[in-house]
Amino acid sequence: MRVITPTVKKELPSSLIKNIWDFYDEGYKGINLDDYQFFTIQTDSQKTTLKMWQEVPPVFKIKSIPQFEECEVWIINDGHVITMLFPKEY
Repeated sequence: MRVITPTVKKELPSSLIKNIWDFYDEGYKGINLDDYQFFTIQTDSQKTTLKMWQEVPPVFKIKSIPQFEECEVWIINDGHVITMLFPKEY
């Protein structure tokens, strides 16, 4: 079961939430997903990127997305529920 906190649902556009879930579903080539996945939205002068990473084993991937303000989102899989939340909600 997937859950999105009310704050994420309120503050992020549905298209960005979908982008994050799609990126999560793609996973990493040849590496298992850790229970904690971290996402940052970063903007430089030319593009906005979505970066997904985990700490164990350390790996990350990046893709371009439509412009949005910088922020961080987490996805935590406790084995029963997969929750998308902001770090401040942890």
